[in-house]
Amino acid sequence: MTLLALELPEESAELPLWIERQLVGLNLRQLVTELTAIGQMATDDATARQSSPPATTTPADAAQWLGDSKGTVLADGLRGLPAEKLSELLRQPRLLGSLQELVLVEGGPYWEEVARRAPAVEARVAMGRERVVQAVRGETSPIAGRIFAPPASSGPGPKAVDVAPPPAPFAKRYGALAICLALAACLLLMVTQFQGPGAQLAWGWSRPGAIDERASAPKYLEGLAATGHEWFDERPTSPADVRRRIQEMRDGCDRVINSPHAPLAMADQQWLVERCLKWREKFDAQLAALDAGGDPLAARGQIDETVNKLIGTLQDRAKQIATG
Repeated sequence: MTLLALELPEESAELPLWIERQLVGLNLRQLVTELTAIGQMATDDATARQSSPPATTTPADAAQWLGDSKGTVLADGLRGLPAEKLSELLRQPRLLGSLQELVLVEGGPYWEEVARRAPAVEARVAMGRERVVQAVRGETSPIAGRIFAPPASSGPGPKAVDVAPPPAPFAKRYGALAICLALAACLLLMVTQFQGPGAQLAWGWSRPGAIDERASAPKYLEGLAATGHEWFDERPTSPADVRRRIQEMRDGCDRVINSPHAPLAMADQQWLVERCLKWREKFDAQLAALDAGGDPLAARGQIDETVNKLIGTLQDRAKQIATG
């Protein structure tokens, strides 16, 4: 599993857009959980040292937190907020869930554009269409506080997941050093305790740093191709191990879909997302085949073929961009 908190931008100027993309994305719940864990670890550390960080007043919701800035944020996004105000979102992550609801319900054209530019736009459009069809047929109705995420396998209809609920509030302040230390400790804690014995670190596109948003466009695609080749680093044979490996590859594909793709032009971003959606369908098909009792080596062979094709496709596109 990739820790979203480790992807926080180093430059403060990049933080507003990064937070905006999290607000309209599919992984806000994970980010809130990670930031809450980091805050709790900082609090526990302060308690162990018998120190008392200054208490702060925790707003009831995002509207109260924004105050007079609410209209500006709904119209123009977060870039007008001071850096300290944005830092409060990271120290009080329960506000992220409330802010997500606010911008999705009351946000104007600016937030629609942020959502439109999100890499997973095509998947969301498909899911939205499915919701409308189901609602018209009387099969379901919109449920406040829920969103739909792409299914992990080829089952019918979208899979419902909860939008980030407000976690237990914490209002402890801590500095940049504490954040860095807490992030490192959180990474070790989640890997060693929550994934169980024998768990492996993320590989492929899920590996931290595997997607280089600062590279040139050709290098960006070449990097994705090279990282995709890590599929071949492990050759499982049992049904459970093959399924795990394919699922991990699929999870990495999701991460690519939801990445900003900052080095790429808009047309190339759309092309990449379209390709990833098709590759993900291939992964889902083999996961479904395994669930139906299919041959694990045959499923692995099909994924071998898909991965080889996607590597070649990415490399060819990189060459096209490099030569103009």
